[in-house]
Amino acid sequence: GPQPVGSVTLNVQQGMPTELQMLDIGVQVFATEADPEEITLPGAAIFAEIRNTETHYLPVALRHTLLTSNHWGVVRVLPATDPSLDLIITGTILESTGADLLVQVRAVDSTGRVWLDKPYADIARTADYPDSIPSLRDGGITDGPDPFQDLHAAIANDLLAVRNGLGTAELARIQEVTQLRYAADLSPEAFASYLEADATGQLTLTRLPANNDPLLGHVADIQARHNVFIDTIDEYYE
Repeated sequence: GPQPVGSVTLNVQQGMPTELQMLDIGVQVFATEADPEEITLPGAAIFAEIRNTETHYLPVALRHTLLTSNHWGVVRVLPATDPSLDLIITGTILESTGADLLVQVRAVDSTGRVWLDKPYADIARTADYPDSIPSLRDGGITDGPDPFQDLHAAIANDLLAVRNGLGTAELARIQEVTQLRYAADLSPEAFASYLEADATGQLTLTRLPANNDPLLGHVADIQARHNVFIDTIDEYYE
């Protein structure tokens, strides 16, 4: 399997990133691969419930890390992909024992460019876990770092390295494609012609609508309400 990430220091931005760097990110609820043997073991139902909880918990921990890094726009945890976001992260938990974590992580921007598609492994020691079990009364699991914080930091640093390798024109293109992809999702007949897929399947812009396009104004109003809705979903996962 892949080498454990080891000790990783999160790259944190001092000050504000530029408008173009502030891409909006969606972290989808992770998938999980259960070992067929595990399903027949005693207590299998409990382990299934733990695995299901992890599919929500790990994206929330990754979201916290991305926000802490101060390199991005909004970061939301979502049940499915969403055309209003610039970058979508998906993950599959391949192994999780409490001591070992192995996750396949994929990140794709709105143009279809793949940023990451690789496994991340981390090992947690007993010292990484709190001495006492946190209770919901005390604010639950948000106190103290996650036992697998190094893994989340490694993913965040890798995403940052990809973003820093893109020029301003490419970053602007991602945000323009996101806006038009969301508009085309709402009204294909009005906006689909602005986008086309090239030979590799990546979305490119054929042209941009006028800034004063009244339909784009309507799309912006709808998107503002949509953002409130997905913020609510994000809070639910939190």
